[in-house]
Amino acid sequence: GDHRDLHSFPTRRSSDLITSATGDITLVGHGGTSGNDNWGIQQSAAISSSGGHISLTGESHTTGSFAYGIAANANITTTGSGNISLTGVGSTAGGASCFGIRLFGSQTYTIVAGQMTFTATGNGSNGGAFANNDGITYESTGDGSANSGDITFIGTGGASGAGATGITMSTATYDLDKDLASTPGKLTFQATKLSGSTPNAFMVTSGKTITISGAPEVEIITDTIDIRVAGSITGALANLTIIPENSSA
Repeated sequence: GDHRDLHSFPTRRSSDLITSATGDITLVGHGGTSGNDNWGIQQSAAISSSGGHISLTGESHTTGSFAYGIAANANITTTGSGNISLTGVGSTAGGASCFGIRLFGSQTYTIVAGQMTFTATGNGSNGGAFANNDGITYESTGDGSANSGDITFIGTGGASGAGATGITMSTATYDLDKDLASTPGKLTFQATKLSGSTPNAFMVTSGKTITISGAPEVEIITDTIDIRVAGSITGALANLTIIPENSSA
C-alpha cells in the first residue's frame, strides 16, 4: 500500500485572484532553509491572463519534510496563444515528501492554443522508508483543457528513499481524455527516477483508475510503470503509446 501523509491547504478566499489584462505573469519563489511545509510557491489564488504567458517557478530548500517546490490548488487560465508553465524542485536537504510539484484540489488549468507544461524534480536526502520524494504528485480532481495546444508532464523522482516516483497519479478515478483534454493536441507524461529503493517511475496508486477514452493521443514515456493493488489503466488502450525512457522511438 501507499503510506502518504499529505497535508491539506488552507481554505482560499473567493476574492483571491492574480490577473493581467494583456501581459505575462511570472512568479518565482524560494522556500526557507528550516521547518516543515516550507515551499517555494504555495499557489492558493487563481491566476488569469488574457493571452499572456503564466509561469511559476518554485524551489524548496528546507531541511524539513513536505518540502514542495510548488504546491498548487487554484485555477490557472490564459487565452489565445498564452502558455502555462509550472517548474518545481523539491528540497535536496529535506526529509519525506519533497515533491517538485504537488497538484491538489479541484482547480482547473486552461489554455487555448498555447502549451501547458509541468516540469518537476523531487529530492530529499533525509527521507526514511516512505520518503515519497516524487517529481509530480497529481491528486487534483479538477480539469486541464486545451483547444489545440499540448499538455505535458515531466517528472523526475528523488535521489533517496522509497517511493520517489517521477509521476504519481493519486486521483480516485481519472479520465485522461476528459479531465486532461487537448484536441487535437497531445497529452504526454514523461517520468523518470533518479534512485531509491522502489524502482518505478510512473505510478497509479492503490485503488485508483486511469481511463483512456478516445482523443487526444496519450503518450507515457517511462522506464517502469507501477500499478498498485486494485489500481488500473483502462479504456481505449489503442490510443495509449508507451515509450521506454531513453528510447528514440
